Amino acid sequence: TKPSLSARLENVLTTVLTKLDSISSNVNAILSDENRTAFAAVVADVALVAHTIAARRDALDSGLAHAARTFENTSRASAQIGPVIDRVGRSADAVGTMGTEVARTTASAGKTFDAVGADMQRFSAETLPELERLLAELSVLSTSLRRLAEQTERNPA
Repeated sequence: TKPSLSARLENVLTTVLTKLDSISSNVNAILSDENRTAFAAVVADVALVAHTIAARRDALDSGLAHAARTFENTSRASAQIGPVIDRVGRSADAVGTMGTEVARTTASAGKTFDAVGADMQRFSAETLPELERLLAELSVLSTSLRRLAEQTERNPA
């Protein structure tokens, strides 16, 4: 007991008409006055952007050319930066070595100054008092020689 051909066609046509009515309602909603206005605004905005880009075509071309040149220069600079970094590394090593040498020299100079300081203390303790005594005697001798010279001038015989 299958449904008759006409009953089946009627069911199919009813389903098709229901779906067609739904599609028609959706198309009407899409093409509503509000959506058509919004779509027209979008098209106008796209046209404005296209005109703006066209008006600035020369500036955009120039900017792209400059960007390409910048990328090329950056590429060349990147290729040359390796040796520069190596030289900076060697310079840093040299500065480190120099710092070590300066530290050694400073330590050596400190030892030398300590030795000289000890010699100066010994000189001060031993030689300076003797030197002061000799200077005092020279002063006395100088005074005596001056008196002798004065007496000789007054009485040369």
